[in-house]
Amino acid sequence: MLNRRNFMKTVTALGMGMVLPAVRRVEGLAEPSSCSDRGPIDSAASMATVAKYSGDECRSLMELERCADLLDDLDCTEIVSNYMGLTEFSRSAGDANFWRVYCPFCKQRTLRTLEVGTEVFHCDWCDAEGSAIDCYAWIEGVSHREASARLEALLNDGDLVGRRPEYEHAWELMARAQRFYHELLSEDPAGSDARRILADHGIGVSVIKRFMLGYAPVEPIDLLSRHLLAAGYNIECLHTVCFPAEDGSRTMVDRYRGGNLLIPIRDSSGRSWGFFQKRLFSGINNFDMGWSQSLLRVSERRLRRLIFPHPAWPRDFGRYEKVLLARPPWDVIALQEAGLDNVVYVPEGLMTHDPVTRRTLLALSKTIVCPFDSEGKGPAAAYELLDASAESSWTVRLMSVPPKGGILNMLESGGATAVRTAMDRAVPLEQWLG
Repeated sequence: MLNRRNFMKTVTALGMGMVLPAVRRVEGLAEPSSCSDRGPIDSAASMATVAKYSGDECRSLMELERCADLLDDLDCTEIVSNYMGLTEFSRSAGDANFWRVYCPFCKQRTLRTLEVGTEVFHCDWCDAEGSAIDCYAWIEGVSHREASARLEALLNDGDLVGRRPEYEHAWELMARAQRFYHELLSEDPAGSDARRILADHGIGVSVIKRFMLGYAPVEPIDLLSRHLLAAGYNIECLHTVCFPAEDGSRTMVDRYRGGNLLIPIRDSSGRSWGFFQKRLFSGINNFDMGWSQSLLRVSERRLRRLIFPHPAWPRDFGRYEKVLLARPPWDVIALQEAGLDNVVYVPEGLMTHDPVTRRTLLALSKTIVCPFDSEGKGPAAAYELLDASAESSWTVRLMSVPPKGGILNMLESGGATAVRTAMDRAVPLEQWLG
């Protein structure tokens, strides 16, 4: 059981910094060194953490979001090939990611080995390294911000291709998969058993439609892929949502099959990323158990900011007085259907290891409420958010819920009013620790 005594033992063993990561500061945009400096570029420096917000908080967040999207859309390989000159450039044998090129960051104009990938470049001689934006900024002799503006314009005008076509193809296929599974659950005979189970749990058509819930049956294994092939896609294009059969045939196996109830995961722009999924016929009928997450892996940077439901900036910046951090994702659907929109889900562990995920969550509100029960289950999420700094401006509170059934039990017995009352009575984590 997780209690105050055990928690303090953990702090003593691991150190406060390991257990209670600092999350109060928002990352800002740092200008890279000038072009005359030929020392190594710190690839993290262009997105470094700053001590506090610079200027308006919302504007700083918007700059971070925009820069992160741009870095995700750019292809560093394309920048190097376009701006270092194809005539000076040859691939080394056996490895397409290493080129002999005149490194623009070395003082001596001699051929060097430059390692270039979609995300970063690195010179083995002068140790210059950085992102596509860093590379362009140094070559053109402009600031990081000016380089970002120019590169975004080049992408929008079609002068640079970047990685956008790859992402757009993946998002299009995922959106089609979500619509297909939703229609199957809503009206197809193949979804009748799933509709019956949902109806037995009080989940009607309005909930299914509002949250675009879907169902992926066990058989046949290629139901989605046959649908997409009929829509005009060729089999080589389907690897985002399907994968080849193990027998080596050209049959495509649907990635989400298995009798799964599906909750679509989308960002604020409506782009589709994947599903939360739970098997309906596994013997585990509780909707607060057995959930897993399957996401597109084409864009790790965007995935790190993807909480459920995803906020829309700048509308949702600081929108709520407090936000309830629910576990699992089904609790979010139940609470939002009951009229509580200030509730989100963040996969466990992300807040501990990923400051970008924490930034997304904490930009919604400066007070995060975490449920826990009398058996000590639940505060781990709060520990992920607590800042040991006395200068902290964020508040983490614990809300007591029943040990059996948690928030859903409270919602069923007392409705949205009971949950709101419990949120109002939530105590600061420091007070709970005594």
